[in-house]
Amino acid sequence: MILHARVNGLTLVDPWWYHLDTAFCPVANGYVIAYEKAFSSQSVNKIKNEFSDRIIWVSDQDANNFACNAVNIGNDVILNKASDELKAALSKNNFPLSRLMFRNSLKRGAHASASLLSYNEAHPPNILATISCVAL
Repeated sequence: MILHARVNGLTLVDPWWYHLDTAFCPVANGYVIAYEKAFSSQSVNKIKNEFSDRIIWVSDQDANNFACNAVNIGNDVILNKASDELKAALSKNNFPLSRLMFRNSLKRGAHASASLLSYNEAHPPNILATISCVAL
């Protein structure tokens, strides 16, 4: 299948943010969760131009807790940890927050999105079973 979509390249400027999903997470309704300091100024401008008022910028604290490496199912956002400010921003934009503990996965470099199996819209109960296993 060929996707008919516009692609914009983004440049990460800090080696700590080693791939895109550590600093950028698309969520429902055209919103994104992003960590501004991870990107070049040109990339920040691209994000602002593309998503405008649908950007939920995370703090240093949230970025260090890998909040951008979240999982989005419907409007639910699943992540390891969130500051009160991030919880408020998610709530304000109608994103219920589900928090799962990923302490052992974090030690090995895996975060929320790396800890779940792929979602298949044809079989939604599969993802729920996966989430239950991760949450144990």
